[in-house]
Amino acid sequence: MADIATKDELELLLEQKFEKFAIRFLELLKGPNFSQRKWLKGAEVKEILPLSDYRIAEMRARGLLAFQKIGGTYYYAVESINNLINSKNK
Repeated sequence: MADIATKDELELLLEQKFEKFAIRFLELLKGPNFSQRKWLKGAEVKEILPLSDYRIAEMRARGLLAFQKIGGTYYYAVESINNLINSKNK
């Protein structure tokens, strides 16, 4: 029989997962590949954070992620991602 999680348990699990990805993101930004970059491609954002293409598009539409589209490629502002992570950690 499957266990049923409470809302509080799910929120705690989500917070823990988000913290894990936030730490990974910050570590990657300090690395040689990301330290001087201001923009990341969508695929790079998906490597760092557990977001689907749909979720990234939704966040773009809601104004949560600053972006630029060049040709057919979306670029996301590193500062915008940092702000999003910092707002979730408060």
